[in-house]
Amino acid sequence: MTLTRDEFFARRRPLPKIKVDLPELGDGAEVFVQKFSAKLRDRFECIVTDGVAGRINLDNVRARVVTLLAVNDSGKLLFTEADADRIGDEFDTDTVQRIIDAGFRLNNINTNALEDVAKN
Repeated sequence: MTLTRDEFFARRRPLPKIKVDLPELGDGAEVFVQKFSAKLRDRFECIVTDGVAGRINLDNVRARVVTLLAVNDSGKLLFTEADADRIGDEFDTDTVQRIIDAGFRLNNINTNALEDVAKN
């Protein structure tokens, strides 16, 4: 069955999200991470490459990726890109990496993707 434009949009489903426990931040601390929309996946790729094929920008990349993954219980982004420096400065790698690992699993991204990019 070929869908019309309206049928296509009517079949949109909420993006899956999962809860991530953050024991480093205290008992019961948690955030949600959500599957990327197509637009956010493109933004993720731009963050890593600075939008230039073959170029790699790893400057504060983990914190910048967290701003694309962490959402509230309604699925709205928890942070803006302007929060990346604060995340990078104020939170340890265990906390940040826990969010990234969960988000990468949900988005079918190799959990070693950032390390792999750094090696190439």
